[in-house]
This record gives sequence, structure tokens and C-alpha cells, in this order.
Amino acid sequence: MLMDRKKIERWWRWAAIILAGIFLLSFVLLGVGSSSAGNVLQGCNGSSESVNQDSYFVERENYYNGRLADDPNDVEAMIGLARLYAYQTQDRRMEGVALLDRAIAADPANVTARLEKANIYLQLLNDPGEATRLLAEAAAIAPDNAEVFLQLGIAAEQAGQNAQAIDAWNRYLQLDPDSNLADTIRGKIAVLETQPPVAVEAPVATPEEAAPEAPAPAQP
Repeated sequence: MLMDRKKIERWWRWAAIILAGIFLLSFVLLGVGSSSAGNVLQGCNGSSESVNQDSYFVERENYYNGRLADDPNDVEAMIGLARLYAYQTQDRRMEGVALLDRAIAADPANVTARLEKANIYLQLLNDPGEATRLLAEAAAIAPDNAEVFLQLGIAAEQAGQNAQAIDAWNRYLQLDPDSNLADTIRGKIAVLETQPPVAVEAPVATPEEAAPEAPAPAQP
């Protein structure tokens, strides 16, 4: 009877070892352990990246604000800070626009500030009409700037101004006929030329404008 008990205990120990081995093997094969470790590491990496991004933002903001404290008319610092606010945050984009307005006021012939402001309206604020207006101003200031006409064509097309887009892109091809985008732009021009012009809606008349004029009083 004692022998049987020892045999039973020995068999239970072997069974426990075997079961533990099977569990460990399934744990590894199913990737449970690796995914758990990965999640922990990913969480640490994500936290580290967030800290790095925040520190970068603060560092650049302090840098540009320091330059503006030394020289309130530092246009390059205004543009740099505007980019930071526009593309690194969502709730401070209009601060970026205001900074670009300051840059334009300080240097009315500055094309870069208008390009940056147009890009914000086109890409972030979904207002291709305002972007087109700003780029048309830049084109008048810099009629030999190929990038201005490339961007003007893009904005005008998105605003539905096909004729303006075609004119802008044709000017772009004149200025930079061998660019990597030249064939693409020629193809887009060919497509736009087959489309009918966009009808411009007539302004809606106010009740006062729509009412017929009262007849002039008869002369006695």
C-alpha cells in the first residue's frame, strides 16, 4: 500500500511537469507572451514619443518667440512659428494664420508667407477659394515663381475654377517644362480642357433689390 502511494505521488509529479511544459509551449506558440511584452514595450515607446514631440514643440516655440522678442518684425520667425502652430496642433491653427498675416503686413512682397497661408487654407481648413485668392496675389508678386503657379493650379482646380487652373498650369509649364510633374500636369490640363466651364451662380437679390422701383411722381 505504501509502495502504491509512492508510485502515485511520483506519477503526479511527472504529470504536473508535463502539464506545465504543455502550457508553456502553447503560451509561446500562441504568441501570448510576446504580444503582452510587445504591448508593454509599445506603451513605453508611445509614451516616450509623446514626450519627445511635446519637448520638440516647446523647444521650437520658445526659439521662435525668443527671436520675435528680440525683433518683432522677424518675418522668418513668424513663418516658422505659424507652421508650428498650424501643423503641430489643431486648436491653434488660426494663431498660425494670424502670424502669417503679421508677416505679410511686415513684408508685403513676401511670397513664402502667402504660400504658407494658402496651404493652411487648402490642406487644413478646406477652403480652396481663399487659397486661390492668396496664390493669385503671390503670382502677381512673383510672376516667375514656378511653385506659385503649380499651387495656384491645384487650388483653382479644387475650387472649381478650371479656366484659372489651366492658365496657372500652363504658366508653370512655361517656367519649368522639364520638371518631374510636367507630364502629370499636362495630363490634368488635357482633362480639364474637355470639361465644360463651371457655371457661376448669380447672387441672390435681396427683397429690396428685387422689388420694382416705384414710379416717379407726376409733375404738376
